[in-house]
Amino acid sequence: MTVPPFQLNSVGSTSTVQSITVEEAVVGRDRECDLVIEAPSVSRRHARVFHEAQGWLIEDLGSRHGTFVEGIRVEPGEAVPVHHEYGIRFGELDFTVALGDGAGFEAPAPATPRRPDPGPSVSREEYLTRGSLLLRLGADDASERELSWQAFHDQYAPIIRGFARNAGCPEPMRDDLVQEVMSAFFTAASRFEYDPSRGRFRGYLKTATVHAAQRMRHKQRGQVQWTDDSFLDQAEAVESCWSREWRHQALVRAIDELRRTSRITPESWDAFELYGVRGVPLAAAAEQLGMSEAAVQKAKSRVAIMVREALDRIRHEEG
Repeated sequence: MTVPPFQLNSVGSTSTVQSITVEEAVVGRDRECDLVIEAPSVSRRHARVFHEAQGWLIEDLGSRHGTFVEGIRVEPGEAVPVHHEYGIRFGELDFTVALGDGAGFEAPAPATPRRPDPGPSVSREEYLTRGSLLLRLGADDASERELSWQAFHDQYAPIIRGFARNAGCPEPMRDDLVQEVMSAFFTAASRFEYDPSRGRFRGYLKTATVHAAQRMRHKQRGQVQWTDDSFLDQAEAVESCWSREWRHQALVRAIDELRRTSRITPESWDAFELYGVRGVPLAAAAEQLGMSEAAVQKAKSRVAIMVREALDRIRHEEG
């Protein structure tokens, strides 16, 4: 079986690439690991990455500081699928996965559609999908336009604001940047057509945000000092920052959606967020929650399955 190349691209100021070209590799600090990562938060034998018929998977090997895929902890012995451009964290180090050239290695479409195909009438829920939201931005009906723009703002303003923070934009100016990007889309709404064949929407939005931030920085030069004046000119750093913020907000949205629609108990949510997302050690999380360690793991795993499914739907809708 031909194994597609698997690369881990580090996220941060210093870019490094780690490649796996065999069917199975152990990641860790030990010199005898197949993929060595020298960092205090990485265990000697931290995780195992392996390829099977359905694609690449990863499992934690009982590491001290945990392995996280798309922001969710992976349990020892749990095999979690990894797709192109997924985010992986070993301890405190973040990486982005690259599989070949990306073609054919995207996460599969969800088996069950999130919502039925739009009918003659338009509901608020339909605006929360990529197609109905973006293709209706220029709707003739005023109420439709207002509703779609509210949904657009609610979904994407946090990403723009988070990116601005990491790009060094002074706090008082971040809302101005959000407003400028939103205004630009509003102005172009009547002629905007989303064409997936020309690139994903998150690429459109990133380009619009970076250009708006560069214009704002230029206008403010000599008046307001950005924390990192050269950040916006570093394409690799910009892409890493934008992808990380996009993934984080997708996780936030998936959790918010399930909080509204599922019957998951508050105790299970606490276990998932404390142990499964924030990375609090199992014993400490169990003590803080007043639960057994086994109960914390069981609750976290049950919620994680649902959150990963919601993330897959969001990723599929947005391209």
